[in-house]
Amino acid sequence: MIIEAAFAQQLAGLLAPALPYLIGPAAAAGQKAVEAVGGKIGEDAWNRAKEVWSKLKPWADKKPDVATTLKEVADGDPLAKAALARDLKKLLESMPDETVSEIKNIVIQNKSESRTVTADRGGVAIGGDVSGGTVTGATISPRSSSRCLLSPIL
Repeated sequence: MIIEAAFAQQLAGLLAPALPYLIGPAAAAGQKAVEAVGGKIGEDAWNRAKEVWSKLKPWADKKPDVATTLKEVADGDPLAKAALARDLKKLLESMPDETVSEIKNIVIQNKSESRTVTADRGGVAIGGDVSGGTVTGATISPRSSSRCLLSPIL
């Protein structure tokens, strides 16, 4: 099955914040880890990440390069995080179509997404389209009907 890059990125966006609690150092912390991750990424995203992980893990364990990337993401390596979507795409393409379809159904269960974005040096980071929200400390200049450009107020 050919996997679209956009789906691999969506899957990486769902898994990345949960990986420290699924396989990283926080995984051994038990219930406290579950409570902490639920507060950080939301209960729905956490539950979907756990369900996806239960389907991915047996296959990831068979691919040392993918397993290494997942472990490095769980340990907080930003370079590994950048490679996660690529490695997940390769992994999914090697998996049975039925399992991939199950994973897709879990990931797209809910239209809302959980994303973690970071900006520094006065920058603004947006992990998708901006609409219907409140932005403070910036002006919004419409670019099109669905996307906008944020610029800092100087």
